[in-house]
This record gives sequence, C-alpha cells and structure tokens, in this order.
Amino acid sequence: MNTREYFDLGDQLIQCRHCNAKMWYHENISKHSNASSPRFSLCCGDGKIELSLGPPTIKIQGQPCHRIGSLLPMPGKEPKFAQLYIYETENEIFNHNNEIEAHIVSNLQKMLDENNAYAKSFRMARDRLTDTQVHNVRLKLIVGREKDGCTYNIPSVLEVAALIAGDIDANSNRDIIVDTQNGQLQRIHELHCSYLALQYPLLFPYGEDGYRTDILHRDTLSGKRRKRNRLTMREWFAYRLQCKPNEDQTMLHSRKLFQQFVAEGYTMIESERLSYVRNNQKKLRVDKFCSLQQSSEAGNTEGLGQGKRIILPSTFVGSPRYMDQLYFDGIVICSHIGFPNLFTTFTCNPNWPEIHRLLTPLNLTPIDRPEIISRIFKLKYEQMLSDLTKNHLLGKVIAYMYTVEFQKQGLPHVHLLLFLHANNKYPSPNDIDNIISAEIPSQKDDPELYKLVQNHMIHGPCEMQLFSMHEGSQCNGDGYLVYRRRNTGRTITKNGIIIENRSHINIEWCNQSTSIKYLFKYINKGYDRVTTVMVHDDNETVPHVNTPNDEIKEYLDCRIFGFPIHGRKPSVERLQFHLPGQHSVLYQDHDDIDDLLSNPSISKSKFIARMNTNQAFVEGKNLTYSEFVTKFVKKGYTIGRLQWVSPTTGGLFYLRMMLTVCRGPISFEDIRTVDGVEYSIYREACFAMDFLQDDREFITAIQEAKDWGSAPYLRNLFVLLLLTSTMNKPEEVWEKTWHWLSDDIVYSHRRSSNTSGLHIGDSNLMNLVLLEVEKLLLANQRSFKDYPSMPYPENANLLTHTDNHLILSELNFNNEELRSEFLNLFSQMTASLIIWDEGPMAHKFYFEALDRSLRDVIKAKSSSDKIFGGKVILFGGDFQQILPVIPRGSRSDIVNSTINSSYLWNHCHVLTLSKNMRLEANTDATDKEETAAFAKWILIIGDGTAGQPNDGYGSIEIPKDLLITEYDDPLYAIVNSTFPNLSHHHTNPEYFQTRAILASTNETVQEVNDYILSLIPDQTQGLCNGTRLIVTNLAKHVIAADIISGKNIGQNVYIPRMSMSPSQSP
Repeated sequence: MNTREYFDLGDQLIQCRHCNAKMWYHENISKHSNASSPRFSLCCGDGKIELSLGPPTIKIQGQPCHRIGSLLPMPGKEPKFAQLYIYETENEIFNHNNEIEAHIVSNLQKMLDENNAYAKSFRMARDRLTDTQVHNVRLKLIVGREKDGCTYNIPSVLEVAALIAGDIDANSNRDIIVDTQNGQLQRIHELHCSYLALQYPLLFPYGEDGYRTDILHRDTLSGKRRKRNRLTMREWFAYRLQCKPNEDQTMLHSRKLFQQFVAEGYTMIESERLSYVRNNQKKLRVDKFCSLQQSSEAGNTEGLGQGKRIILPSTFVGSPRYMDQLYFDGIVICSHIGFPNLFTTFTCNPNWPEIHRLLTPLNLTPIDRPEIISRIFKLKYEQMLSDLTKNHLLGKVIAYMYTVEFQKQGLPHVHLLLFLHANNKYPSPNDIDNIISAEIPSQKDDPELYKLVQNHMIHGPCEMQLFSMHEGSQCNGDGYLVYRRRNTGRTITKNGIIIENRSHINIEWCNQSTSIKYLFKYINKGYDRVTTVMVHDDNETVPHVNTPNDEIKEYLDCRIFGFPIHGRKPSVERLQFHLPGQHSVLYQDHDDIDDLLSNPSISKSKFIARMNTNQAFVEGKNLTYSEFVTKFVKKGYTIGRLQWVSPTTGGLFYLRMMLTVCRGPISFEDIRTVDGVEYSIYREACFAMDFLQDDREFITAIQEAKDWGSAPYLRNLFVLLLLTSTMNKPEEVWEKTWHWLSDDIVYSHRRSSNTSGLHIGDSNLMNLVLLEVEKLLLANQRSFKDYPSMPYPENANLLTHTDNHLILSELNFNNEELRSEFLNLFSQMTASLIIWDEGPMAHKFYFEALDRSLRDVIKAKSSSDKIFGGKVILFGGDFQQILPVIPRGSRSDIVNSTINSSYLWNHCHVLTLSKNMRLEANTDATDKEETAAFAKWILIIGDGTAGQPNDGYGSIEIPKDLLITEYDDPLYAIVNSTFPNLSHHHTNPEYFQTRAILASTNETVQEVNDYILSLIPDQTQGLCNGTRLIVTNLAKHVIAADIISGKNIGQNVYIPRMSMSPSQSP
C-alpha cells in the first residue's frame, strides 16, 4: 500500500460571502471541489439566514425545564433567580456570591444595569413596588415583538415587559408572568424570545432576542418564495455558533459556559421537534381505505372518530424505529452483495494540528469548542471515506455502511463496514496480513509509521492471560480471527510501561457468517443518550385499554449542525405493500370522510402504481417487486427491501412471501396465481409454491403426547403452537385433535354438578374446549379472534368481560400455584435469617438488587434505611474458589464484580469456619487422618502458599491417591471412576443425583456430556438440556422426561421436538 502525506485541512481562511463566517474550504457545498467561489450552508444556509450581531462533557440528566420565580422571595428566604435584579446593587453583590471578588460582580452588575433590557424591567418593577402601595403586581415578559430582531435594534424595556396590577388574561401561555410573591415557579417556554437571555445574561448582555418562530429567511424578505420560509431553531443555533469577524466572540470563548449553551441549544431543538410531532398528532389521523368506506356506508362521516393518531415515525433520527430500519437495510444489502469484509473504526483525535492552530492562540482547549471538533471530524472521515471508496486504498469497494457515535469523553468516532469486490477480498491469512497488522512496526524501516503507532495505537498493556504470539493470522473455533503477532522484540514505552506487540486494532476482518448479525446490530444500536419520555395528558377518559398508546418516547441526540450520523451505499428503498383496500390513508381530524373518498387519488398507493407500471412497460414483466427498483432507477444502483411483517398478520405475511417470487404482477389476483391456477387466499398460493409444509407433524405430536400427557397439557401444547404461528392450517389441526384436548371436560363438569350420568354432546363439548383454550390465549394477550380460520367459542364474552389483558392474566392464574408461590414468598419475607450459599460466585449486582428490593418491600421507615431492609443475610462461600464469571472479562473486571467490591461489603462481618464439615461427613474413624490431610492441602492451595517460593509461576504436587494413574483413554478413565457400571444404572435417578464431573470451562463440560451420552444404550434416551432429566418416553415429535435435579425432582415434563419457527421461509 502506498503511503501519503497527512491530510491537513488548513486554516479557516475562507469567509462566507453572505454572513462572513470563517469556514474551511472543504466545507463548501459547490459541486466542483475546486470552485473559485465556494458556497456554504453550515452557517447561514447559503444566504437564507440573517440575524442580529450579536466539564469535559455535559451529560444532561433528563430534559432541562427552566422556571422563573416571583418578584420577591418568600419571608425568610434568600433571593434567587431573577429576584436578584430587584435589590439594590450593594445588596445584590452580596446576594450573588460572597466568594467572588466584589469588584468583578460590581462591574458585571453595572454593565447589566446599563445595557440589559430585562434587568431594567425588573428594576422598573422594583421602583413601582417601592413608590406605590400596590402589592399584587405582576411583571409580564412579552413574547411578541413590534420589530424584527433582524433590524439590529436592541429591544427596549417597553418592548419586552409590561407591569400589570391584579389578574392577567392568560390567553398566551408563552408570555412569562412573574407575580409579586407566591413561592411558586412557572415554566419558561423554550420558544420564548427571552428564554436564552434570561438563562445566559453574560452571553446576551443586551438582552438580545433568542430564537423566535416568526423569523423569516432573508430571501423571503427580498420577495423570493420557498416552500418553507421560516427559520428553524437548528438553523438559528448553527448560525450563532459561527465565528464572524464583525461580531464579538464572547460566547465562543466562554469555555464551560459555552459547553452548557451548546447542550442547552440541543435540548431546545429536540424539544421543538417533539412538540411539533405532539401538537400535530392531535390533528393527523391514519386509517385503512376499506375502513373509511365502511364508516361512510354506516353514516359516520366525521374524521375525528376514525383511525388512530400517528406515533413517532421511523423518519425521526435516532428513534428505535429509525435504528431498526437501518438494521434491516444492512441485512438486505448483505443478502444482495454478500458479507462485509472489513470493519473499521475511525476516532477523532483532539491533537489534530488544525485544532491546535485554531485554539492555542485563543488560550482554549479542544473541550472548550465542541463544535470545532465535530466540524473537523466530519471533514476528516469524509476524506477517509473517499480514500477507501473512491481511491480504493484497501481494494475496490462496492458497498459500505457507517454510523457516527460520541464517546463518553465527548469525542466522535465512526464505525464503517466495507463490502469489497470479489477480486479484492482477502480469502487467506496471508492476504489479511498485507492490510492488517497487530505488530509494532520497525522504527528503522518505517519511522513515520512507528511514530503514528506510538502516538495513536498504544493504549496500555494486555492482561498476562491474553498474551500470545502468532507467526501468521488464523481463525479460532468461534470464527474470530487471531491476527499475526510475531515475537519481533520491538517495544514502546507508554506511561512508564514497556509495551510489546499488544497494539489497538482499528481494522477488523469480519467475513464470518456467525458475526454478521452482531455487526449490523452493533453499528445500528444507537449511541449513548439520555432517555426523555414526554407523556401528554388531555384529561380524557380512556374508553378501554386497547386504545393505541399516544406517547412520544425518544432518545436524544445532538445534531445542531445537522451532520448525517448514518450513511450507506447502495441506497435501500423500503417497499410498502398491503392487502386489497387496506392501504393507509392520512387525513386531518376535521376532514369529511365522504369528501376524502371522492378524491380519486385516495384509492391509489405506490404498491398499486407499481403493478400498473408492470402492465404499461414490458421491462417489468420479469421482475419481482424487490427487483423492480433495481431497474427503474434514474441514476446509480438501488436495492429494494420488502418491509418486515409478523407471521401473526396472516394474509399480509403470506402476501409478502408471494411477492418474493411473483414476477411482473399487474393485480392482486396475479400475485396469488400459481401455474395458471388462481387461489382464493395467499396462504393457499404459498402452499402451491411449497413455501409451507402440511401440519401432519403437529397432529402426530399431539397424538403422541395424548398417551402420556393430561388434557390440560395438550391444551397448553396447542396454544403454544398457535402463539408461535407454527401451524399453517391450525383449523385442520384443531378438527383432528380437539377431542384429545377434551378428556377432562366431562369429568370436571360431572364433578362440579354432582351428576355422575352427565352427557355432553360433541358440539357443546367442542365449545367447552374452545372456552378453555381461549382462557389460555387471553392469558397471553391473544384470542381466537386473532386467528380468523379458527372457530370462535360461543359465550366467549363471559371470558372477555373486560378488555384489560392484565386483569385477565391475574384472573386466570392457577390458584394452587399462586397460593404456593404466595406462601413461599411470605415465608421468605417474614424470615429472620436469609442464607445465600456460594456468595462469592455471584455478581455484586445481584446482592445490590436484593438490597434495594427489600428496602422497597419492607415499608417500615426504620427498616427502609437499613441494609437489606433490616434482614439478616448470611452469605456462604469462599473467595478462594470460583469468582463471578465475566465473559471475556479481564482480571480487574472479575475482581470488581465480587461482593467485596460493593458498597454492601462495609456492612458485612466476616466469620471464618475452623472445620471442613463437608469432608468430615459420612467418614469412618479410619479416614479421619486422611480427610484432615486433604483439607489442609486444599487450604494451602486456596491461600496461595502451595509451590512456594516461586517467581509468579509455581508448581503444585497433587497427592497420588487423588490421581487416576492407570489409563489409556483419560476421558474414559475419569468417566468410569465417577460413573461405574453406567450401562446398568443409566435409568436410575438416584445414581446420577450423587455423582458429577466438574470442569473449568463449558467447552470441556460439553465434551464430557457428549462422551457420556454416547456410552448410554440408545443415546437419544439420555437427553440433558439445562435441567437434568431422565427421558421416560421418546416419540418422533414429543419427549416425556422426569426431572432429577432442583426443587422439582420427580415432575414429569413434555418437550416438543419440532421447529417452532419456519427458518426456510422467504
């Protein structure tokens, strides 16, 4: 690979020709990179905007809500907030802060008194309070303006405030009303023009206007017309964050205050966007076309009562739906092009020369100017993307995906997936070694690369157990690549520690099918954010709980400059589809339904339009729906993706299956036509295409289970098959199996009615079974109504007397099981002592969760402040044994997870046992000496004193009587010593309860289990899966087994041996 010089952006030598903001040349939006007259949209939107002159990372806990208090503090309270403006200057200096030098506060106060319009307003209120006897006075800060803020006029007192005695007409909730004295705070609306001036008086010393909703674009003022002619809050902040020679730079140089201002601006932008969605949801409705037709025929012509409100859409950047769509897009790119080859991470470097040249003369650090960091990083990763995708530094790239995130320290980084051309893939370890290196380069042969690795790639020493050298790259058993790391003897000293070949890797080879889904989920997981939930309450009575939730729940993301945080190539078009007459219609709540239906376009959709295109153009005859967009595209290459739908949607799911293979359909009938035969429903067409299998295996499974299982179990099995959408024709399975599900119905009714000769006809018996199955479905928030092909029980309304599935779930509990569980919990909560065995093996979070739970449950005030709610907890165990298992965790991770790293450890009292009671149990007198010697040897190993002295690696001698010395096959030897005569005792539960083979890794446990199962006659009868079981009956589709471990020993269980989700469906 050829090396190149450092890509330097240069200095901000270019000024925007409209607003004079200092820009980097690479930020221009001109189509030609060498344009002589660059244009910029980051600052003023290429001339659209014209405004008046004017800790390392802030983590926002929740959404900031600014409030303002009364004019005067309550009696006995010190003045705060804007109350400080009411007092005389001498008192005000004292009230602000006694620790700050008085002359600094005095000068600032004098400056605000002379120039700040809001300070003058509060002074005016003070004078009125002093000169008159009126006590019920309110100061009203007016949201409206007589003059536009763009005219460079500083607002006067009368323009921003009004002093009113008595009550105020509160028609405008955006005006700020300040009472004389009430002890309450009122919220300041983020769209109020004084919002920022009141929050940051030193950044807005004249009380300049903040953002207002009525600011027009400059070209609108000059007579030009645009679809959107008003300034957005994001554009306002982006304009204010620019450095302009003709403006004072106080804001940009205010360090931590500027960081807070940027974070504040971001929350205002998100609040405005969410408020827009919230307010418009009251008006916008969506419903299916056929539902509107039915409403019109029934005489319901008001749109307000139809449809449902629109929830936060997937177009809202950063939302869970947005991230889900990106994940699905990545999967469809992978299915068309193949697995990605390279996974690259590019991290911002705060020591880039461009940053230091800009900030060092101003005595600022990179953390003081987060917007500069973001701008430079964007230009850098765009150049890197160009080098990789256009200049092909690592080979020809045919597709890519990336996402931008922010680290905890506030620095951005980008994750990039590259899909390489077939001629540039890296099939062998030698090819990978040519582009990826995990070694320290030679300082003599390549001093520049050595210096880069030294400065940017060395993060610290590896743990000793992770240290390994490899002469070449190789794949391990999990599909992960172990890179070449030869013992070259080269070292780098980092923070006083000599680092050898233990370098951080920025490029990973990822062409392994086992890691693809993880990679796509990782880069589309979203970024670390603070959760904000905005719930609207209209004080309306909810008719029933099945009403769609109307809420906005979103993660927040900082995008003041509007930089893209995700990108991909090729583009993916998400293809919508629908059943006939069931496409969505968007309308206002005041629209008349008859008028809507009279609009010819309302019966059309993009799906229907594309079927019409197939009829008009012969090119579409041989294309499936997803292939359609790959050919009918103006420029470039586009991949089509059918939107995912759940199998429980029925006809829509089967329609999607047919769309994957149906070519050139011109109608809905064409889609369900196979080999010239038109089927009535899409499911039948899927059967004709062999997409679906028949349900004979499910009928056989229930038939097998009826010989062992009770009728309640069979009903649960049938419900399980329904809930997992496993059966293709559940009505046929029902018709052939329902009588097996009814074995206990007649008996229970005879017993309840005390009529031994009671006879129930088949029709009534089937209805009773349907009612029992419906109970089980309702407990899982489903119903027979969700399965149109299934019969619906008569008198089912007796079960659905309420639509609240939570209440139904409570009512349908197994009473005996509930009683047993309650008694168990009651005995535990009222116990005076709780014993937790093997405490050192559990993660500290378990104990801390128990502590918080017991404090919450135990309501006594004296107990809620005590550890574990005042309960005495006895932890058994030994730290010399196995500590908590942390997957791929380091030594420090494991130690930090133990209970003695928790805050609870300070409240623990350690008791040491003096005798090993377990070893002494069930031993004869002749074994006492041998047992004592073994106990002493175990203790020496646990204390770490065995094998002393040593240099960190010691040798421990195991007593010969503990070893199996004579063997040919070590695995057979240890199994035979633990399970002697296994073939004669494999059906005896007590034989297995007293024996076990322990191993240090799950891999070894699996190997031993497989070997033991191979020794058992008819090995399939020895199934073990989690809980230890003895198989009592084994059929083709169902397994019956007895539990032999845990608290449910002896209980008989049935396990379906069927695939519960069709993996081969298209």
